[in-house]
Formats: sequence, C-alpha cells, structure tokens
Amino acid sequence: MEVRVDGWKKAIRFSSAHATLNLGKCERLHGHTYVIHANVQGEVDNRRVVFDFVELTRALRQIADELDHFILVPTKGAPAILVQVQGEEVHMTAQGTKYVLPRRDCFLLPTATSTAEDLVQYIHEQVQARVKWPPNVTRVELGVDEGYGQGAWIIWEPAKKGGRR
Repeated sequence: MEVRVDGWKKAIRFSSAHATLNLGKCERLHGHTYVIHANVQGEVDNRRVVFDFVELTRALRQIADELDHFILVPTKGAPAILVQVQGEEVHMTAQGTKYVLPRRDCFLLPTATSTAEDLVQYIHEQVQARVKWPPNVTRVELGVDEGYGQGAWIIWEPAKKGGRR
C-alpha cells in the first residue's frame, strides 16, 4: 500500500533564491517556489495505517519553513564555489562571479551545489533525522519541485541501512 503527501495540495513549500553552475541562464541568481512531496510504501500496521500523515507532514513543513525566504548557498562546492562567512556577510565566488550577501539572508546548505538534486539529498538527510520509520515501511520517495512538474526525487528503503537509490 502507498500513502502520499502532495506538497502542492498541502502547501508544503518554500521560496528561495539560488544560482547554479554550468546551466546557462540558471547561473544567474534567481528564485523558485519549491515544494516537497513524499510517497511512503509498506504494509498497514495494527492501527491500519502505513505511516502517520500528520507526523510526516509536520516534518516536511518544518524543513520547508527552515529554508523559506533565504538565498541557498552551497558550502561544499570548493573549488568551483568558494564560500566564506566574514562577520555579517557571506562572500561567494562561482565561475568568476562574486556575491556579497547579508548573512541573515543566507541558508548555508552543506552541499556541493544548490540544484534540485542536491537539495532533495539535503532534505532527505533532514527527514531521516526527524522521522523514525517503523518496520512496516518498505520504501520512501521524497521529491522537491522547483516549479510545478519539475524537480528531483530520491528513493530509499528505510529497513536497509543506507538503502537509497
């Protein structure tokens, strides 16, 4: 059986800005309204549910709220992206373009880039830290859209240590 949380319908979204490398006009600073989704598969438990929608929705909303209205600054992109925090400023250099941003406006993302693929990996790590998957859950799909119908997904099997595709 499968249960789904549709981020568009449940308003699990956040608005953030970012810049990506080697993707044409996306190299410029721009923004998206991102949405987080989840599909959970498994057998129903003794309560007759696969997983509690409320717990999952709460975790996804917390993550979205933490990312909302920030500039996403990847911090593990060196040497392609150099990021330095200097007091109240974040200095980011990427392919010769230099940004000086207010620290309070930046979310320092522990990833190599701020693409949807790296963002969904970060969100996956956050979900894993917040949600305890019961043994009846066999597969979880987590997605982040950069706009309606365009995004990246990660799939894993919670019962298997490190089980992700």
